[in-house]
Amino acid sequence: MNDEVQTWHHGLMARHWAENNTTGPEIAYYQRQIEQYGQPALDTGCGTGRLLLPYLRAGLDVDGVDVSGDMLAYCRQTAESEGLSPRLYQQALHALDLPRRYRLPESAFQARLERVTAIRLRSRHMLFSASSLCSIASSNS
Repeated sequence: MNDEVQTWHHGLMARHWAENNTTGPEIAYYQRQIEQYGQPALDTGCGTGRLLLPYLRAGLDVDGVDVSGDMLAYCRQTAESEGLSPRLYQQALHALDLPRRYRLPESAFQARLERVTAIRLRSRHMLFSASSLCSIASSNS
């Protein structure tokens, strides 16, 4: 059995996301959540930076993590072309090992988190209570 995480978010698919998936009405909503609930925040599954880059432009303290190195390369390239210096990590969510702890996992609002992943994320990287993340994860089920 191969334990390596597989993804189709590389090559042409990563390029497509970088060039065509750059905006969305939810960006402002999630930005308000980060501003309200605290920083630093973690954009899990940040990909090419569709959500992360606007947060950095706004001066928010947000890091990004994604399993796809190609997606992260596009994110970094765009950020650096704008004079931004993102903290990006290539890791799978179920095996996060990051150097910081975060007040808010942005993806808790963006996508469904597996309960086990949510607990691991909270216990190792979050600065708020387990019940708050579990209730978010439960509401996304």
